[in-house]
Amino acid sequence: MKKDKWLIVIDIDGTLIKDFTQYDYKSMDYLKKLNKKHDVVIATGRAYKATEELYNYMELDGPVINFNGSYTHNPRNPKLKIQTTFISKKLILKTIADFLAAGIFINAFTEHNDDVFTYKQDDFLDSFFGKSNRKQKYGPLDKLLKTNQHSCFITTNVGTVPFLLDYAKENLGNEYGIRIWTNNDKYVFSELYNLQASKGLAIRRIV
Repeated sequence: MKKDKWLIVIDIDGTLIKDFTQYDYKSMDYLKKLNKKHDVVIATGRAYKATEELYNYMELDGPVINFNGSYTHNPRNPKLKIQTTFISKKLILKTIADFLAAGIFINAFTEHNDDVFTYKQDDFLDSFFGKSNRKQKYGPLDKLLKTNQHSCFITTNVGTVPFLLDYAKENLGNEYGIRIWTNNDKYVFSELYNLQASKGLAIRRIV
């Protein structure tokens, strides 16, 4: 990369969008201008379908990092090699079964490209998909999942953070982990993820 050309990596939620509905058009307009001289790249936990609107608005032409680094591609250049990592379907189903057996499981959803698979309808989980018009299916995940997934998010009972961290240490080895996103008086919201999937690693791969 030329010294006078920057790689500018920007997140979406909490950065360009707040509360899923408040768009920061001032920042997006500025990034649109910057992209004419530099390389602006979106790196987000969202799927591409839920990123596409902003990508097009800012008139970007480079790669997009989705699912927190699990999937990187260039929508403008289909010939560019897609970089992807997955979470094992077998591991997802075992983890959910273990959480059910422990009596702490509330709900879960997984994502594979533009498909969303949710254990049961849930306004909190549904809020993640906003206006993306993605294909969403509900039901037991052992019936719905046909392949490995890009993401897996799970809600469990209040006070289960110690259980989750111990579970990760004892059962997930060196390939997977659990990170806690929300811990409040209603639920714990966590993510089961592949340790090879991160925004930082994805950025290194495209530089």
